[in-house]
Amino acid sequence: MAPDGGNVATPVNVSAVRPEWMLEVPSDLGPEAWSVMAKPEGEWTLVVAAHGKTVSRRKNGRTLHEFASVLPHGSPQTGTGSSDFSMLQCVFHEADQTYYVVDVVFWKGLDVGASDFSFRQFWLHSKLAEIPEICTSGVGNKYRFQPIPVFDCSMDGLGQAYSAQMQFVKDGLLFFFKTGHYEEGLSPCLLAWKDAKTSRFPIDSPDGIHPYPVQTCVLRISLVSGTLMLRALGDDLVGILNVEDAKAHALENGSVARFAVPSGGLEVVQDEEGAAQTGTAAVPPQASARTGAGLDTLAVPAAPTIPEAAASVAHVWICGLRFHSACRPNARPDSSCRVAFQYAMRHDPLTIEKLTAGLACAGNDMELR
Repeated sequence: MAPDGGNVATPVNVSAVRPEWMLEVPSDLGPEAWSVMAKPEGEWTLVVAAHGKTVSRRKNGRTLHEFASVLPHGSPQTGTGSSDFSMLQCVFHEADQTYYVVDVVFWKGLDVGASDFSFRQFWLHSKLAEIPEICTSGVGNKYRFQPIPVFDCSMDGLGQAYSAQMQFVKDGLLFFFKTGHYEEGLSPCLLAWKDAKTSRFPIDSPDGIHPYPVQTCVLRISLVSGTLMLRALGDDLVGILNVEDAKAHALENGSVARFAVPSGGLEVVQDEEGAAQTGTAAVPPQASARTGAGLDTLAVPAAPTIPEAAASVAHVWICGLRFHSACRPNARPDSSCRVAFQYAMRHDPLTIEKLTAGLACAGNDMELR
């Protein structure tokens, strides 16, 4: 994880891991391969303790809090002279002003993220237990830090994470691949899932009670050879922008905006190897034009096709995306798997019953082997 070939990373060089959303039950889901924990409601943050202060940053890199903590190097009392630092991935739970620690990336300069998840959790719980005052707030530790109970993903473990009362308000479950290392950005070694029992927001909602009437997603516009492509996080190609829509709302190459997802317009298209395939349903018309043409010369051909790039990159394909609203200047696109999960929640959700059935099938397969 050290950048530029160095032995130790600096705090600004590392970005947070982001979970992929579980669209189907992994074939190897079970206690040998996976762990599960309840996710607290709140903001994902990367907490860095270095040079005598502690800083937490949101997913977009902006500072959430700057404060003193009893983490190593997190306050003048716990170290200012060393170049070492500690880094934790947390969720800040507003209700009790607590950072719930999901993972450890660095500890006193040691790259713990290069180890597998099982070791990282052992290290995290052991090291936090050595600092009992970290669980209380005070002058030298403004916010509490708490590890989250983690379970083997057995029937019992999944039941504990799903049903047991926690110190925090839940916002779904997190599934960790036990041998996975800490990977910056979207990681298939970390899967997110939720339903109405484990979250106030199983479907995007302004208040946790009334879902938005229309599903929307944030996407980036990319003009390639005269085609207005819509891309999700990680540059995944998920759709084509209607030319008239682009003109009406002054959308251009590089713009980020919110788009409405029509019912019946989304299709998850993957083959057995995981490469996306062109489906037969919801195939969109592709905007095309002469190379280098501007918006005024773009046209929509009669024959609808999916660009070849979609067959090798996209997790999902969405037909009929229309402009919904503008975004703030620093908005980041949604991941394609998050868009697909929200779509499934409205139409055919991956329920806890399906999850436990898949877990049981995976267990039977392991016994047969």
